[in-house]
Amino acid sequence: MTPRDLGLPLVCAGLLAWAAPPAPQDAPTVQPDWPPPYEFVHEDEHDDLERNLAALPFSRIELERTTCYGSCPAYTVTIERDGKALYVGREWAPREGTFTGDVSPFDFGRLCLLIERSGFTKMATEYLRPVTDSASAYVRVWPTDASEAIVVRDYDDFGPVELWMLQEAIDGVVSKMTWTRVRPTNDPPDHRKQHGIRPDEGFVPDAESATQIALAVWKPIYGQVTVGAQAPAALSDDGVWTVKGMLPDGSVGGVVVAEISKDNGQILRVSHGT
Repeated sequence: MTPRDLGLPLVCAGLLAWAAPPAPQDAPTVQPDWPPPYEFVHEDEHDDLERNLAALPFSRIELERTTCYGSCPAYTVTIERDGKALYVGREWAPREGTFTGDVSPFDFGRLCLLIERSGFTKMATEYLRPVTDSASAYVRVWPTDASEAIVVRDYDDFGPVELWMLQEAIDGVVSKMTWTRVRPTNDPPDHRKQHGIRPDEGFVPDAESATQIALAVWKPIYGQVTVGAQAPAALSDDGVWTVKGMLPDGSVGGVVVAEISKDNGQILRVSHGT
């Protein structure tokens, strides 16, 4: 079991202890009090689980983590009150691609209680540390009676500890779920394979084509980028072009990289480093 796997139990225990009034000395140990509508989370019998879930104050919970100047994992996970879950992994994520899974109704109920006790709905919309090139975490929660989400952005872990605890709890639930890949990140949907023209050599057949695509992608992100004269693009055995460029002198970031599918031209990764 990894430290991340232990995150949810530790966070739940910590927040419940923080929110509960202190017990008098020498008081007998008792089970925690789960207030309505959360009693079902701690009960042995679950006669009407659907009704219990419908009474929860939130219908959907989502955590999105972005990239940083480094190897921060980027992904978005969405879990629904009806048990459905969707995971989209991007750069440096534990799993890359699109996955579906099933979330335990009891874990969803526990997360709802954490959201209430953490004061999430009264937090500021964003907490921004005055630095650059760090990752953001977006927590989105949909109240049962609302069509729009409550969104809180936490940049570089600058938010209150209750917000951090909620992020860790969501990650803890995600870590113990079973995920099924929907399709590989570099495979187009089936209808694209069935219709239209597909050149035998792929849509990006040579290094020059890959370089031009990379320059077009880099420009709105980094501005002017130059490509070295020696081996600007290299093709891997699995059909992915890797194009490297250089930012202007004095710019932070050094080498910029783009990975492009030879087969369909999909941009698989864009990053920069030293």
